[in-house]
This record gives sequence, structure tokens and C-alpha cells, in this order.
Amino acid sequence: MYSQRPSKINRIIVGSLGIVFGLSHLALIQSTVNRKSNLPLINLPVGPYTSYIASVTEKGYTIRYKSHSPKIIGNEKLIEKPAGFLGLGKTEIKTFEQSVAGGGSGSVSESSELTAKQIACIKAEGSGEATGKLAAASITAPITPTLTEIPYVGWLVAGFFNMFGQKQGGEIGGQMARDFADC
Repeated sequence: MYSQRPSKINRIIVGSLGIVFGLSHLALIQSTVNRKSNLPLINLPVGPYTSYIASVTEKGYTIRYKSHSPKIIGNEKLIEKPAGFLGLGKTEIKTFEQSVAGGGSGSVSESSELTAKQIACIKAEGSGEATGKLAAASITAPITPTLTEIPYVGWLVAGFFNMFGQKQGGEIGGQMARDFADC
């Protein structure tokens, strides 16, 4: 029913075996980390549009390197935007853009001047954003004093709430103005 305590010799043997086992693991890790490779090191210039295949052996290496691969990059986007009054409807816009690898746009415009319609849309969106921010600030203003009563972080929460409300109001106001101006 009662068991005897292990003797001191058994404790010493088990402890020394544990220490030897731990030291052997440390030595194994040290030898793996400090192992020198016989293979040559290759330092190729790598960018977002490069590709290479390297075959490395102890006798040497071969490299097939391609820069600016692919030459032309295509990007297709499907954008769903809210449309209609208060953004209750949805409009799908499908765009396809091509560009040259490394910069430059595939689209060519004849002139860089804005049309009267584009200028009207920009003005409508700007005024809509300003009006939306003003309306959102007047809506969030009565709530912010309550938020400042939160201990330690109330001032931060109130400021975040007010700024977030203004940002959302600006986005909604700008979208509504674009919809009404038929942009």
C-alpha cells in the first residue's frame, strides 16, 4: 500500500541521464546550424516581374533567368458599387486594364484635360462629401459627451467616434451627390 521513496542513487542516475540527453540535443542543434554547405551561393536580382530556374550541384550550377516576365500584365476587376437613393441599389462595373511590366499604363488618352462632365462630377462629389461630414458631425455631437465619461479612454473614444462618423458621412454624401449628378 505504501511505496518507498526512490533512493538518492536512483535520483542521481536519472538526473545525470537527463542532463546528458539535454546536452546531446544542444550539440545536435549546434552542429546543424554551423554546417557549411559545399553548394555555391547564388545572388540573383529578384524583382516583382522576374523569374529564374537554378539547378545547383556540387560540380557547378546552371541558371535560366528572365527579367520583365510577363511583358504585359492584365488586370480584370469587377466592382460592385451602391447606386440609387441612399445606395439601396447596386451597380456592377467591369474593367480590364493592361500595363507594361515595371510601370507605365496600357491606356492611352488623347488629351489630359478634363471634360465638363468630369469637372461637374468632381464638384458635386466634393460638395456632397462636405455636406455629409457636416451632417454626420451634427449627428454625433450630442453623443460624444456621454462617451467622454468612460474612465481613462473616454476622450479617445469620443474623438474616434466623431471622426469615424464624419468619414462615413462624407463617403455617403459623396456617393449620393455622384448618383444625383449621374456620374
